[in-house]
Amino acid sequence: QYKDFAVYQDHMYRSGQMDVQERYWVDQMTRPGPVVPLDIPADFIPSREMSHTMGKYKFSAGQKLTRDIKTLVDSTGTTLYMNLMAALFILLHKYSGQTDIVIGTGVAGRTHADLQEIIGFFINLLSLRCFPEPQKTYKQFLQEVRDVSIGAYDNQDYQFEKLVEKLKPRRNRFRNPLFQVSLTLQNFRSPDTVPRDRQDQAPVDSFEMQQTTMDVDLNFLVFDMNSTIDFHMDYAVELYKPQTAKQMADDFLTVLHALAQD
Repeated sequence: QYKDFAVYQDHMYRSGQMDVQERYWVDQMTRPGPVVPLDIPADFIPSREMSHTMGKYKFSAGQKLTRDIKTLVDSTGTTLYMNLMAALFILLHKYSGQTDIVIGTGVAGRTHADLQEIIGFFINLLSLRCFPEPQKTYKQFLQEVRDVSIGAYDNQDYQFEKLVEKLKPRRNRFRNPLFQVSLTLQNFRSPDTVPRDRQDQAPVDSFEMQQTTMDVDLNFLVFDMNSTIDFHMDYAVELYKPQTAKQMADDFLTVLHALAQD
């Protein structure tokens, strides 16, 4: 069955489609300059050989905040995924002061209809680079996140490992070379993650990622339970204490609350 996936990938290269996607990703990760690692405060100094043992913290937006967030989603004509991603960018900006940030996300790697029934795990990682600058309004920044998200999903066949080989960033084999924080919506391939005018192109298979495999410091798994939005946060125990993880979760909810009330 994996042979079919390999044939599809080979066709992408032979047809030149993968070259187009490669140019997209190289452009995203090199303009206006190379990616700068995220620098947010930690409780412990990271060792050169992190084991990436992850602690877990679960939290929920609750019913009222969930309703407010979904009202925001409807009023902006975007998606839940895009608003959560925008909120996380804003939180990381507040922690780091940086205005050039990359967040990772996982995709199932089954963009072609013929791949939907193949047995196997073809996860790919996408790097979303945005610029949460203070002078931007939320709607302006959300539009930026929307455009970047659509571009990333349109070019999701290009493998993350190939991008790293192409960029040749400064490597630490114990940490992700392009991003330190990731967010993945549990059923991210449902129509909710695709703009309304593109939902007819959205695959409908669900994707479950029980734990992070990205070698990141923080990983947010989001579960849209209809009446509530639930979060499972994985955090590197070599960097953060449990109480710090809880504070980060509280801060994330605070940002979401502020955006939903704005």
